[in-house]
Amino acid sequence: MPQSADNNQQAHTRRYFAIILLGPIVLLAFWVVFKIGLEDRFSRHLDAGYPGYCEQPAEVLFIGSSHTRQSYDIAAVEAATGRSAYAMAYGSLDQNLMNLLLEDLLRDPARRPKILVLEAYATKLAQRSQLEDPRFFFDLPPGLKLRFIKNYLQLNPELSARLDLFGLIVNRGTEQLWTYPLNHRILARLSYRGAYRAHVSNGVSESEFRSFQPELAGPEPDPIQFAALNHTIQLCKRYGVRLMLAESPMPKPATSEPDIHRMKDVYRAVSLANHLPYLDGDEGFPTDDPAYFADATHLSTAGRTLYTANLIKSFGPLLVADRGPSSLVQTHPPHTSGPSAGGSSERAFKEEKSNSSAPESAIGRGVEERL
Repeated sequence: MPQSADNNQQAHTRRYFAIILLGPIVLLAFWVVFKIGLEDRFSRHLDAGYPGYCEQPAEVLFIGSSHTRQSYDIAAVEAATGRSAYAMAYGSLDQNLMNLLLEDLLRDPARRPKILVLEAYATKLAQRSQLEDPRFFFDLPPGLKLRFIKNYLQLNPELSARLDLFGLIVNRGTEQLWTYPLNHRILARLSYRGAYRAHVSNGVSESEFRSFQPELAGPEPDPIQFAALNHTIQLCKRYGVRLMLAESPMPKPATSEPDIHRMKDVYRAVSLANHLPYLDGDEGFPTDDPAYFADATHLSTAGRTLYTANLIKSFGPLLVADRGPSSLVQTHPPHTSGPSAGGSSERAFKEEKSNSSAPESAIGRGVEERL
């Protein structure tokens, strides 16, 4: 009897420790499945990001990082062009991650825009692809989440990257689930078609402006980012989407790094080789005026108004809906000091029309190998 009692006690002890060990594992597995499979449903009806666009697709899609979100007055673009527009923006979104989204969006005729304005952020072109905004992962439907995980692990095989990914899936974005009732109302009030509304960003002081430092880039484009850019170009050609490249203005002290100008030259070369309009927002913009910048990398409200007007002037013939020869409405007068940035885009448009039968560029070959 004593031996039988000891055996029963040992069995109970093993069962107890099994519950202690397996319970958290089961709960963790359930949480991972929930977050990958269902959390995107809490991001709908926010009028922002990927879910907002999928609910109300637009004719003109602006896609990029927080630069895109803070650089465009979408209501002004719609009023001036007669087309519906949307800004799909996530912090630090780069060419690799934009390509991941666009592969999904352009494949679906119901969500495919007629015009795509792709952010041509010079610094990001030279940097390794990294996800810095957990909202990007939170918003993706399950299929795209799994594709992102595969892409991320292939580009970042080291152990630390796997731990970061585990933290992204398990922890980051969780607060959005708990704050959803309040969060979605705040975002809805601040957003119009993915961009800001009722959100005022003032310019910085002169002393703060002079303290801005350039972001470190690199002498050469990152191979993955460059391949993704060219793959996006080929996707747009395949699906008949008009593509434009644009980089919003940056404060003059933050663009003094020579490598940044090298990356701008790369974008110019790519746009020329593929007959694409390219807008360098610094051209014709008062980049030495602190009033137009909210910080070292983003425009103030006044800067957003001015840059939107410059973009409409530059890309107007390409953006405007077919409403007759005088259909373009100049909603905001462009800044008059400095040269206009529109000439190069209009010339590119004419060149594209005259070369519409030219064969596709071979720059983007082999990009699928990155996945």
